[in-house]
Amino acid sequence: MVPNVVGGVLGEVPEKAREMIVIAHKNSQRLTFLSNDLLGMEKLVAGKMEFDLQRQPLLPLIEQAATQRGNSGGFSCAFLF
Repeated sequence: MVPNVVGGVLGEVPEKAREMIVIAHKNSQRLTFLSNDLLGMEKLVAGKMEFDLQRQPLLPLIEQAATQRGNSGGFSCAFLF
């Protein structure tokens, strides 16, 4: 719904109102994520969460983390084994 409002589907929206709608939408998404996290924690504490623990190769995960530039702050990183 927010993209429709901000995109002008429902008519012209003043810039200040558009900014506030975008902020409100982001905040509502954060609140949803927080609520889901809290519900997940309740489930975990109550012992109702199932885990399927399996061995996983570690090197592919390390390589993936090292090549993701979004979290590197602009720095290149490498792991030597």
